[in-house]
Amino acid sequence: MQYVFLAAVVGLLGALLIGITAAIRSAPLPRWGRVILVLFILVPIPFLLFGFAASFEPGEYHWVWRIACAILIIGCVATVIRLCWPRRSNPSERQ
Repeated sequence: MQYVFLAAVVGLLGALLIGITAAIRSAPLPRWGRVILVLFILVPIPFLLFGFAASFEPGEYHWVWRIACAILIIGCVATVIRLCWPRRSNPSERQ
């Protein structure tokens, strides 16, 4: 049962990160939009860090949780970095 929950969490957060990244790449967002998205993406990071730390308790098959939490933490951090420093477009590309 716990793996169904893990798959749902990974699917939802992964799809969210991919969707945000795709939206960012197509057109730069205004500053207020980036701030709201950064705050929204920073929310699950403490829970993911706790899940990653809790996966080191004794037992079997905790490596799945470690990998999933690590991938989602890296994805959240990469998306926040991408939102904080958007790509600058050249004036010649706008024409």
